[in-house]
Amino acid sequence: MDVTSSSVYLYHFPESCLDLVEDTYFASDDFNNQWILFDFKHNEIIPSFYLIRSQYDYVNNLKSWMIEGSIDGNDWTIMDKRLGVDCLKEKNVIARFSIQNPMRCRFVRLTQLGNNWNDNNFLIISGIEFFGKFISYI
Repeated sequence: MDVTSSSVYLYHFPESCLDLVEDTYFASDDFNNQWILFDFKHNEIIPSFYLIRSQYDYVNNLKSWMIEGSIDGNDWTIMDKRLGVDCLKEKNVIARFSIQNPMRCRFVRLTQLGNNWNDNNFLIISGIEFFGKFISYI
């Protein structure tokens, strides 16, 4: 899997959010509409739900976002959209979200919508995991 993002703040690289346990996190720069992209490469997924862990040491936590899926990385479909979610408002919590519109995809992108709970545009995730049907082509 490759993980990329619209920007990176200091040394908080996108792959830092792939572990729900480690005290690391991904952080974007403080700009509007920041995103993080997961490329399953030679595989596809039909996600049914996902877990997000909020920042463990501060409160720049997600408030509103959308999850999109794509087969080719060009055409995107919204699979899930959340606005004003307060269960991630506190430090170091894990929340589960069902995918509202599951689809087969190679790429999954999470885009922050508006400001986070600290009223800035840093997209910060301490952990994220996707669950569903995994389709391997290898």
